[in-house]
Amino acid sequence: MKKKYIFTKDSKFTHLKDKMHQSVTEHVVEDEETKKLYHDVVSYGSWFRITDSSVFISHLLKEVGLTGFCEAYVADDCSMILPWYPSSPITSQSVVELPEDLKLKDFEFGYSKTEKSDEFKQTFLGKEFEIPIEGEYKTTYTGEDILKIIFGCSAFQFGHAKIGDKHSPLFCLLSMRGFDTIDEEKMSTLLAALDKDKHKDIVSILKAFSKIDIEAKMKEFDEETERTHPDLCTELLYKQLIIDGALISMDSAKETEQKEL
Repeated sequence: MKKKYIFTKDSKFTHLKDKMHQSVTEHVVEDEETKKLYHDVVSYGSWFRITDSSVFISHLLKEVGLTGFCEAYVADDCSMILPWYPSSPITSQSVVELPEDLKLKDFEFGYSKTEKSDEFKQTFLGKEFEIPIEGEYKTTYTGEDILKIIFGCSAFQFGHAKIGDKHSPLFCLLSMRGFDTIDEEKMSTLLAALDKDKHKDIVSILKAFSKIDIEAKMKEFDEETERTHPDLCTELLYKQLIIDGALISMDSAKETEQKEL
């Protein structure tokens, strides 16, 4: 998730496009070595920042099968001297990788009023799921809703790619720290409402997440960044326990249903 995956210590970047607003300057940059395009944010006190936890979670969730967002990478050791960088030292830096097939001319910052592309609607974040939950007026949940309730992340749209007369939103994941009782209640309620057969896309991701060795991956990440993240590790392990319990309940419910038939 750091330079060993994509960057070398001497990677340099060419500044290609920018947008300045409020306390943030957003850049599109190109790695001169690999020619890959990235989204980079320079913050002057704004809340927007790609933290270590956001970087880690983007790779973890991509591995378990979530789609529809761009992965973030730590880029601490890379040369990225771009316009409007703050004069004070930057203690940590990250970039969000843009899709392989995206052309710079098709990239725009912000939102689009056009319809979302069919390709995006097939991604996890672009899908909609019918999940009737007792006591809730809402029955349709988007992939973004699932991401927020179960994994405690928000999908932040920093731009979009023009695809003919439609567009594909470009999201990065932001980790919402602080796993309190209300979040746990919402998570458990949603998990209890899932059906093993009707919600296969969600269940397959839950199963893959439950099998991940969180501690091993966090150890690797800690070594790469030379920073420790004990709270994030504890939070993810706790979520695994909740998900494991929900999966067992789903299996039991399905077995009971089959016996009654």
